[in-house]
Amino acid sequence: MRGREGIVLTDPPDPKSGHAISKTDAQVVTISHDHPGHSSLKSVGGEPVVLRGPGEYEVREVLVTGVGTFHDDEKGSARGRNTVFAISDTSFTRRRSSASATWTSSSSPSPAPR
Repeated sequence: MRGREGIVLTDPPDPKSGHAISKTDAQVVTISHDHPGHSSLKSVGGEPVVLRGPGEYEVREVLVTGVGTFHDDEKGSARGRNTVFAISDTSFTRRRSSASATWTSSSSPSPAPR
């Protein structure tokens, strides 16, 4: 996601996964859970802030809220924990859960919940 304050990458794929992206300079990288296919920093350039868990973060005026969830319907016993990130700045708002790969967008962005 490219906003006025820079680029945010979510769950960057490993180049060997078959879903490679070109090397991208990013300011923020979120990783929802450790998975070899989409938790790799090999395609990430620059010196990003890497967020890997629940919490409230502000990086270069980008607000990120991580909410802890389970990666399965058995309270994490099958696939472990996951973090859903809500990412917001004045030029975009996106919410992503890698477990469901669902994106929502707002035409009038609002700050992340506090």
